[in-house]
Amino acid sequence: MVKRPHVEQALTRSRANRRRRRSSTGDDNISETSGDGESLHQQNDQDSREYGALPDLSSPEAHSHPPEEEDFGELDDNVPINNSPLAYDTLPNDGDASDGSSEGSSIEDPDDELTALSPRQTSKDLADLKEVLNEEEDDSDLSDNDIETGFGDRDPPLYYAAPITLNESMLSILTLAFTHNLSRSCLDDVLQLVSIHCPSSNVCKDNIRLFRKHFNKSKSLVVKHYYCTTCFETLPGRDKICIRCNEHRGVAFFVEVPILPQLEALYGREGFKNLLMHRFKRSKLGVNTYDDIYDGNIYKTLSARGNILSDANNISFCWHTDGIKLTAASDSELWPFYLTINELPFQERTKPENVLLAGIWFGARKPVPHLFLKGIREDFHSLNKGVQFKVPGASEPVLVRGIVICGVCDLTAKALFLNMSHPSSTFGCQRCKVRSVKEQNQAVYKFQRYPPKRTYQETLLHAEKALKARRSVYGVKGTSALSFVYRPVETTAIDMHDAYIGVSKVLNKVHFSEDHYKHPASLFGFLQLYDRRLCAIKPPYYVEKVPRSYAGFGKEWSPSELKVNLMIYSLPLLQDIMSVFHFEHHMLLVYGLYLLSKDSVTDQDILLASEMLTDYCSRFEDLYGNSFMTSHVHQLIHLPDVVKDFGPLWVTSCAPYHTLNETLRKFSQGSSQEETQVTSAASLFLHVSKLKPVQPGVERPAHKFCEKLSKSGKKLEVHSMYGHFCIVGKLKQCDALPEVTFLALGPLKQSGQKYCVFERILNTRKNILFSSENYDQGSKNISSCVKYQKNNGAFFGKVHSYLRVTECSCEDICRDCDPTLYAIIQKLHTQPAYRAEPGGFIPFIHRCAEMNEYEAVRVECLSYVCFMIEIEDRHDAFVVEPITTGRIE
Repeated sequence: MVKRPHVEQALTRSRANRRRRRSSTGDDNISETSGDGESLHQQNDQDSREYGALPDLSSPEAHSHPPEEEDFGELDDNVPINNSPLAYDTLPNDGDASDGSSEGSSIEDPDDELTALSPRQTSKDLADLKEVLNEEEDDSDLSDNDIETGFGDRDPPLYYAAPITLNESMLSILTLAFTHNLSRSCLDDVLQLVSIHCPSSNVCKDNIRLFRKHFNKSKSLVVKHYYCTTCFETLPGRDKICIRCNEHRGVAFFVEVPILPQLEALYGREGFKNLLMHRFKRSKLGVNTYDDIYDGNIYKTLSARGNILSDANNISFCWHTDGIKLTAASDSELWPFYLTINELPFQERTKPENVLLAGIWFGARKPVPHLFLKGIREDFHSLNKGVQFKVPGASEPVLVRGIVICGVCDLTAKALFLNMSHPSSTFGCQRCKVRSVKEQNQAVYKFQRYPPKRTYQETLLHAEKALKARRSVYGVKGTSALSFVYRPVETTAIDMHDAYIGVSKVLNKVHFSEDHYKHPASLFGFLQLYDRRLCAIKPPYYVEKVPRSYAGFGKEWSPSELKVNLMIYSLPLLQDIMSVFHFEHHMLLVYGLYLLSKDSVTDQDILLASEMLTDYCSRFEDLYGNSFMTSHVHQLIHLPDVVKDFGPLWVTSCAPYHTLNETLRKFSQGSSQEETQVTSAASLFLHVSKLKPVQPGVERPAHKFCEKLSKSGKKLEVHSMYGHFCIVGKLKQCDALPEVTFLALGPLKQSGQKYCVFERILNTRKNILFSSENYDQGSKNISSCVKYQKNNGAFFGKVHSYLRVTECSCEDICRDCDPTLYAIIQKLHTQPAYRAEPGGFIPFIHRCAEMNEYEAVRVECLSYVCFMIEIEDRHDAFVVEPITTGRIE
């Protein structure tokens, strides 16, 4: 058996390219570039030897960077492309799927989900705190590149025999500061107070200056790379002269965070290795259904016998990137590059402590992928061969191989990192070779029922031709920087929210914009009525925002608002104000997206959704015109294939990354130099999100304290817990039952029973909070409309109240006696609301009417909270089921 290296050995080559070294002239200047300030041309020579190369691509002249403004399509267009000194890597498949050798190879309120990593930081005091943590000091022992993360090998106790170490103390205080928006003066007082409570011989940092230096002087994980903004040559330092330009022009930088040390820290956590076994332990929702990424064709192929994921120790990743503006007035953007581990349960994948931050690009221009991703490619070259990680409780390190099998981002970022044409170009679709046409200075995607799909091998050939001919070929500009991704052009998915956002904005524009009031599909004359109906809706607690009028806030609607408005609100609100033809057409869109977004998707669902979305796109041009046939409408026909490859659409949603982006953006704010802000942002993100005890054992005080802070939403007042149900709020003992409750109990009443009423109950297993009508009165949310199971059937109703029934002789309200918990429900008569051919009735929207009947249902029979939509002006009401019951709408 060939013995594979530990993570330290695997990092040797990468660190050699990143470590500081003295220049050849003998001066003391420090370099953190990839190699000794070597050019990207020189680096690519080495990459070609490591990864293989396409034929005839070795000369610098062959590696050009075609412009993004125009797609020249065929080779005979004969339009030259600007030369660029960037030498692109080739597109080999580092993650070869054919090599299967293992030898090488307190309770949080769901109504207010806030985390310690993304507090609502709107106060001036918090801005001062960020400024303190980001500010630079004139320390002789701090070089230009010494903003770092990680800790040294020595982590002393806070004082002799202390139960907490210095690092645990500092990270706990940092987490506390960001969770509660502590001001600079308050943080300084907290540091002094902690020091006062310790014996005099302690190692506490008792002021902000020492507190900041503690993080800045630790062992480096964050590596800065400088480059020339004219030719993108790497530079040894910020003040160095570009050897290609032979003068000092613009200098910019990006941050790299090696992923192998981050993986080493994750594997060193208690229980992490067990979480990676989720794919073998999960309970499928159906036979041959698509429940997660493991059921998609890509994962199935790679986990087949002899392939890389057939080994239980090997893991796969999904990548994501997007641009984030620091401020509304700033031209500079952050482009973080995240990696998530697919083998973790879905709820765990995008938790900050489990996400790998591989790098941050910063500046006014978009990333140069081949420059930005070079270090990541090197790390995955090692990881694909196999790296050993130590696991708590295991006598031997475990050999792990990794492969990136999926990527998700918006259309613009996808084109940039795949090195393909922008969606507004001639061949702007990254999944097929359909040719768009220019009309009124915008790309129009004519409907094509069977567009020719792109393949990995064909894209390699197009890249080779593009580099030789110095022009794009079928939208391919050259080789992609994603050489470490398995078949990147086929495995870069369509973001679910990007589909919702893009189509929603197109429809809202034509429906409600004053500029298109003469359009046959315009509803501008009904906008006030639509807004009045919309603002009257009171959604359940799990909806992020209550409805806002389109006239006042339509341009500010968030992605989640656009999605809920399209999928939940639009059909009931538009039923009588949209023409019959447009309404039937709109139902095809809603039904088709619903089928692909459910918790569990069947092959029949995919076939039906494909038929409905294809029909929607084919009729779109006749109903809305050419000018609205955008790339977002076109990509609807590709969504069924995305589900086949990766599972339901929620698997490939960018929504979970938005919180991470917001956290990173807030960490980057302050009045310090931008360079310091960005590097400190990476440092603080790693520190706070990866906070775990230095010594093993999840019961350490600092770990428990920070776990509590990480669940920093509005806390529920839990009275008692029975199994996986928690009574929330106060229990009120009643000697005489209300008439409604008395009639609902019926034959369930027995002599000697004691009754207590309460207003809310939490199902901790499903993380669903059920409310009652009494609690919802006067609230902006209604969470008392529920779906429940009884006598092998599904029903809907409104919870009047909750009842706790015991058969004991206790005088006071007891906690120890085993009770029975009931929901007193007013029945709703429901019937299907809409029919969309060829699919039939839309299964999640029901027209409803209240019934003067009540029944008592055990709380174990409650399924989930539904939307209640009442249209008062036409005396109509609807119950709408959530599309993905386990996730926020």
